[in-house]
Order: sequence, then structure tokens, then C-alpha cells
Amino acid sequence: MSVHKHTNRELSDQQCWQQCCEGKQEALFWLMERYRIQLFGMAYAMTKQENTAQEVLRQVFVQLHQKSVSKEKLKNIKKALIEITQDLSKQMMQQIAQQKIQAA
Repeated sequence: MSVHKHTNRELSDQQCWQQCCEGKQEALFWLMERYRIQLFGMAYAMTKQENTAQEVLRQVFVQLHQKSVSKEKLKNIKKALIEITQDLSKQMMQQIAQQKIQAA
């Protein structure tokens, strides 16, 4: 008997999310792979700094993992990821601005 393994293209976002909430780490990886380029582009457009955008992206998926551990209900994964990315990008830019003010 052969075992069929799902790939990220075969599962919807909701199916991936359900698996994330069931503790299947590969499903979180699939979501990361599915959206990382788009989210990085958004973070970079907002921050104009590659290192900052990479940190934002890392934090987005840390938050997504935390939401999966708490089994948070997310109806629209893409929308949630975009909102988290926007919020974190704004926060990072505020922190950078604050650091520049303090350094001056």
C-alpha cells in the first residue's frame, strides 16, 4: 500500500492551517513557502531595508506558529499574513525611527 503525501499545491490555505493547528510543522512550512516572497516584498516596500524586511518575515511566521499552537481560528490565511506583515513592518519602522531620535 502506498502512502500519498500532500504537497503545498494540493492543499488549500485552510487545509494547511488545520494541519498547522494539529501540530504538523510541515504545513506551516508549506504556508511559509507559499507566501514568503509576497510578504517579503511587502515588508521591503514598507521598510526599504532588506535586513529589516527579513526580520519582519521571520516574526510573521513566529506569530503564525504561535497562532497555530493556540489553535486560533483564521478564516483567511493570506489576509491574516498580510495584516501581520503590515503591522510588524510599521512597528519595526517606528522602532528604527525611535532609535535614530535617541541616537541624535
